[in-house]
Amino acid sequence: MKLTIHAAIISVIMGISAILGVSKKASYTDITSKANYMDRFYVAEIPTSLAVDDCQILKERLPESPFIIKVTPKAQPENFFSGRRQKVTVEKVYSGNRLNVGDDIYITSNHWKIYPGEKTLDTGFVNPMKQGSLYLVFLSESVISPDDPSIPAFRLQSGNHIDALFYCDSCDNLTYPVSGDTTYLPYTKVKNNEFFAVDQKGVDAFLTLKKDMFKLFP
Repeated sequence: MKLTIHAAIISVIMGISAILGVSKKASYTDITSKANYMDRFYVAEIPTSLAVDDCQILKERLPESPFIIKVTPKAQPENFFSGRRQKVTVEKVYSGNRLNVGDDIYITSNHWKIYPGEKTLDTGFVNPMKQGSLYLVFLSESVISPDDPSIPAFRLQSGNHIDALFYCDSCDNLTYPVSGDTTYLPYTKVKNNEFFAVDQKGVDAFLTLKKDMFKLFP
């Protein structure tokens, strides 16, 4: 009898969790399906000390990445409940014998998260890839695509905070001083940046890393 009651309680809890999950997923889908939905969100700028330290970590780690390639995004990022991915075409292969020029793959990251309730985005402090532009990317491992196993998926290499994703062009990187306990600001203020940092020293650390990587992988 006790086992039956225990099983019933677990069933009720699982049922409630499923209902809440469906509700959250519906809300998530509603928000991300709107045009320019990111303009309604906030992103964080990385503090200077973290940027400098992480770029040093990446400088040592990235040349040893299993997959080093240049890619062109074929579509806008696709959001799903546990993260985000983006389909790209491989344009050049420096490392990774499983990939060839012309292959279509998905790229994702542990840092790519969206929090609809808080209206915040986690991007690994690097702006999402622009469709049709060229990027140098460093990938750490292959992963299982959630709903399309026919297209290989790979996870971005990263430091503790910054994703290894470099735009093969230049752009202005605006910085905004922050105060208080948060470095979040409206995405619209930095939507044309490549990198999100609180000051120029943090941006310079990223740009130096970018320059070093392009010397190694032109």
